[in-house]
Amino acid sequence: LLNFILHLSSITKEALDLHNVPLLLTQDDHLRRFQTGNSIYSSQWYKLLPAKKNLFITKVIKEEAIPNEYVQELTIETLNMYLQESEIYNYNYEQKSLLSFELLKYILGSYRQEKHGNKTDYIKKLEQLPLLPVEMNGKNTFIAMNQITRTIYEPLNGSSGVNYALGKVFKTTGVPFIKIFNFPKPSTTIWILQQEEAKQFVHTFF
Repeated sequence: LLNFILHLSSITKEALDLHNVPLLLTQDDHLRRFQTGNSIYSSQWYKLLPAKKNLFITKVIKEEAIPNEYVQELTIETLNMYLQESEIYNYNYEQKSLLSFELLKYILGSYRQEKHGNKTDYIKKLEQLPLLPVEMNGKNTFIAMNQITRTIYEPLNGSSGVNYALGKVFKTTGVPFIKIFNFPKPSTTIWILQQEEAKQFVHTFF
């Protein structure tokens, strides 16, 4: 019904007033009323906060047609607040891996230099969240996001040359190497997509 209303509005070009209309379906399968200023966000980022599905529009709604006042931007500051309140510090390795991958996608998709300035300063707004995937002392682990300036990126191509030799030296000193290619592989297709998105993150931020 909501999609029909949105479609009809797009045809007639009439202003759409959804205030108090109880047709806002969220990821937890609950219908809510449209209210301006409510903490409701795009379905694009619902995997970042799996315990807060009530905050995200369901994917079946054509949200691009919903007036902006009913859907808030999920800023990095707001996301950090929600994640700090979650059980993230008790997550196991696999849970952190899944969330870390979604977080890197969010950073890549939301960062705009003209709006947010320095890249690393943007990431540092996630403070102590232990979701930056690294290899340190020979083990895959996660460190705080605000430690990104301490990490080194090891190029994937080649196992020789100066960079490779320097990398081996640094690894013996406990320096964390960014390691974003070891996420769980739910399927071959999804894993290939993950690899491409991970590469985009590296090329943008390193």
